[in-house]
Amino acid sequence: MQAAGSLAAFSAASRASAPAVDASTQIDGLPRAKQQLGDPPFVPEHGQVAGRGPAIFETELAARENKNAIDRVGTEIAALPFNGSIPGPLIISLEGDCVELTWRNPHGNRFMHSSDSRASTGALGGGGLTKPNLGEQVVLRWKAINPGTLICDCAPGGSMIHCHVVSGMDGAVTVLPRGGCKGRDGSPIRSDKAPHRQAGFLRSSQCRRRLHDIGRADGMAGVLQVMRQLMPSHGVLSGKVGALTGDDAMKAEVGETV
Repeated sequence: MQAAGSLAAFSAASRASAPAVDASTQIDGLPRAKQQLGDPPFVPEHGQVAGRGPAIFETELAARENKNAIDRVGTEIAALPFNGSIPGPLIISLEGDCVELTWRNPHGNRFMHSSDSRASTGALGGGGLTKPNLGEQVVLRWKAINPGTLICDCAPGGSMIHCHVVSGMDGAVTVLPRGGCKGRDGSPIRSDKAPHRQAGFLRSSQCRRRLHDIGRADGMAGVLQVMRQLMPSHGVLSGKVGALTGDDAMKAEVGETV
């Protein structure tokens, strides 16, 4: 699924009530359903109001060590993103549901990776429990309690925490109120389209189209230097400079809520 395109492509991303779940297989008495994640700005199909009881939603994320272009002149970084995209896919849950995350560290990677989500508490938001060896996976489940949109990133330990964060390894989890979002007067708020646009800063030693490689000692030294200076080389939306302009601009019809 491509990340580029107008908001017309997101019209099927949400619905008034929650999608159906399969009650044939249950854990802890809850029905289960699979949530298909897409590259931002696309979001998974989701319900805006709970028309059912709590359920377990299965999601999958993998650490992908690849090269990502972060501007329109071809500047690249050696990225460590969730599922290969900066930012990683958005996970959406309704309050009271459980998120069951399968976290993979595929063969071919070089580093330890974890998934640390502010949507879950304990063990570094799951970061302390999601450290599979190369070619392995772990499964973590947590209950969505607090509505809101919360960041997730990587917490493998030591200086690698910072290198993961500034190399594009972040995403988000949105927990929607079970009764739907409401305005200050209590009236319901419904969205016609729902894109995922996430801001971030890439503090990379790589500038002027020079690719840094955090797998080498000199590359790591450069990344640590720019992190200590707190001087990001790029401020990005959806992983690229200028991601809200031109053909990638967000569009909506008159009367629509985004």
